[in-house]
Amino acid sequence: MKKRKALYPLAATLVAAAVALPAWAEPRPEPPRPRPRPAPPAGERAEPGRPVPPANALAAHDAAVRKETAEQVRARMQQRQDQERAKREAARKNDTQWKADRTKRAEDWRNDMANQWGNTLDLPEARSELNTHSDRMARLNRILDIAEDKKDAALTTHTKQVIQKEIARDSKVMQDLRDREGHR
Repeated sequence: MKKRKALYPLAATLVAAAVALPAWAEPRPEPPRPRPRPAPPAGERAEPGRPVPPANALAAHDAAVRKETAEQVRARMQQRQDQERAKREAARKNDTQWKADRTKRAEDWRNDMANQWGNTLDLPEARSELNTHSDRMARLNRILDIAEDKKDAALTTHTKQVIQKEIARDSKVMQDLRDREGHR
């Protein structure tokens, strides 16, 4: 009997905590809103004051993009990386300008991806892959910046090889997604 009396306050405390627990919980966060798509490439969709290109021109462009091999996609992505690297080296010398231009660089990248991958970006797998790729490339570019500042030839060479592997991996995954879904 004494044991039972000792358990009543404990049971009452547990029940009170279980009842009050939802009151302590934070409200649910709002679901994420879809981000607006970047502006379409010039001439592909109707824009105010611009004529719509003939349908067969877009179809020919889409067919040419779909015929692109994974190697051609990889080569194009590598060329873009090389161009961005050259711009990055020049722009990084002025730290305040580099930080101020961050949003412009991000917007340029989004527009370039929309131009390159088109409707494939609507797929959640493609968005996830591009997030992964951009995170990895940001880290690799930062490692490359540090290696070049320290004049570490071995690390610079190794980082460039890893960048090439990451570009090859990403181009293959994105090409497979585009081919699988039949998107432009």
